[in-house]
Amino acid sequence: MEAELREEKPMLIKMIKCEVDEQFKDRFHLAQTKWTELKLAKGFVAQFGGWNLLNKEEAVIIGVWESIDAYTLFMNQNHDKIVDENGQVETYKNIEVSLWSTNEIISSSDIEYFTFFALHDAGDFKNNKGNNDKTIFMTQIKNEELKKVLICKSELEGNYGDFETVIELDKEWIV
Repeated sequence: MEAELREEKPMLIKMIKCEVDEQFKDRFHLAQTKWTELKLAKGFVAQFGGWNLLNKEEAVIIGVWESIDAYTLFMNQNHDKIVDENGQVETYKNIEVSLWSTNEIISSSDIEYFTFFALHDAGDFKNNKGNNDKTIFMTQIKNEELKKVLICKSELEGNYGDFETVIELDKEWIV
């Protein structure tokens, strides 16, 4: 799949990394399945995530929004209500949230097809796949300090030790 470029405002990518002790993984998982209300938010595109294969105590969730404005409206109006209802805050010991942008269009159908996603520093990333490879979707994301490549794949093969994060998608976490 080849990403289409946006001419308007960049899309927003929200990356959430949670450190979860083994005894709380089931509760965290259950809480993560209760984010379906996101579908009703104006400008919401998709949310997906799973457990990091390189760090078994880390859950990683990626949210995709049409714009920073849509995301900000959701955060101001609905986010805290969902968090309070699902009790997820009590299931992790640390959370790191970062906001990224991309000028490429990402749709929910781009996400649902894949089984794995990974993050790699953009500076030393080598794309060995051709543009016609339908088993992979890649987009560059950036914030004020860094550039990364978000890679979605239908299967995981080879050495993935060069990646900073490799996630096997949990289908129940897809919104």
